Amino acid sequence: MSDAKYTQIYWGLIAMVGGSALLSWLGHAGWAVAAIFALAAAKAFLVISYYMGLGEERVWVKWMLASAVLALAILFVGLIPDIVALAGRLGS
Repeated sequence: MSDAKYTQIYWGLIAMVGGSALLSWLGHAGWAVAAIFALAAAKAFLVISYYMGLGEERVWVKWMLASAVLALAILFVGLIPDIVALAGRLGS
């Protein structure tokens, strides 16, 4: 890939960081937090696809990454009841 493409991606990442910073000044509005997480996911996708070269890998490597992310999501969702119960006990 050409250096110009990497430069465009770099400036896109910088713009997304700026957008996240601007959104953080808005406080903890639900849509602002959701937008910050969406920008973070987009930045992660760009870094993984272009700078780490996953976009050029074979399909089975992408499936391995997807299965690891799915396992992590299942772990997080499975721990939510414990975290909520613990936070409830600590708050009272």
